[in-house]
Amino acid sequence: MINLSIAKDKKIKLAKMIVDKYEEQEVKQNRQKKMISRYIEVDSWCKKYIQIEGRGLSLMEVICADYIKLCKIKEKFEEYKYEWNKLKWDKKITADYFMIDTLLFDLDNTLLDFDKAEANALSKALHDVNIKVDDLMLIRYNKINSSQWKLLEKGIITREEIKLRRFKILFEEFSLNADPKEVARNYQEYLGQGHYFIKDAEEVLEQLSKTHRIYLVTNGTLSVQKGRIESSGIKKYLQGVFISEEVGYNKPSKEYFEYCFSHIPDFKKENTAIIGDSLSSDIQGGKNAGIKTIWFHRQQDQTEKIEPKPDYEIRSLKLLLDVLR
Repeated sequence: MINLSIAKDKKIKLAKMIVDKYEEQEVKQNRQKKMISRYIEVDSWCKKYIQIEGRGLSLMEVICADYIKLCKIKEKFEEYKYEWNKLKWDKKITADYFMIDTLLFDLDNTLLDFDKAEANALSKALHDVNIKVDDLMLIRYNKINSSQWKLLEKGIITREEIKLRRFKILFEEFSLNADPKEVARNYQEYLGQGHYFIKDAEEVLEQLSKTHRIYLVTNGTLSVQKGRIESSGIKKYLQGVFISEEVGYNKPSKEYFEYCFSHIPDFKKENTAIIGDSLSSDIQGGKNAGIKTIWFHRQQDQTEKIEPKPDYEIRSLKLLLDVLR
């Protein structure tokens, strides 16, 4: 078994030594406390899940080897990789996730249920022009809207074009006689008025905000997203918000993420992960930016081809509390 009998004060001393050696002077004090706290939590977790026969390395060395590239134990650490990688939650877990301190959360269908808000806003906007919405129309609009946003991600159309195109296409398909501009304007207003939380989202934000820096990264429209963030009350958990319309670039472009990184104090890619539901926007964006990616893939969101492949996949936001804390 790994030597778990090291006294807590010695563990803390070791954690301090590692932080002192590898952290810059101006952030040292803040990170010391976090590293020590994280180490003690990981120690407790490892007592339950790690079973590796007498190798002679301390637990802290095993956890931190891959992260800080300690040359003196790098060679020995290779012996542990097989056993370490057998540890699984959902699909996989690696030592890297214990060192994450900055989280980039997508908003729509990751923290807030955009599909429900969209259906409600669309029904109200079309009701204003005497059009009754049925399930078929809602499903079709959702697909049209998604396809238009993917065109935006590829840089083919602009955000302003999306606002009208989706309604023009819908009205043509259903032979509806209504003004797309009027409906688009009312739809945007209704969409920004309400919010619906994804299951466990608020609890997860509250818990993770105690141990991590949380930022919001979203491609949504500025006025809509600001309204939904305000009404949901999640701003108190966030260190910052990056809305693509305000940034000037969209996910998944490298320019979007470079802008975000430049506005995050003491930013380090190796300590950062993005959590989102979109493979094409969030996961591809994370890959482009060189950070870790966590795909929030609810069971109802069926995808035939998983491309790009995320570093980690979760079906419930609550799993983040196990993976990241």
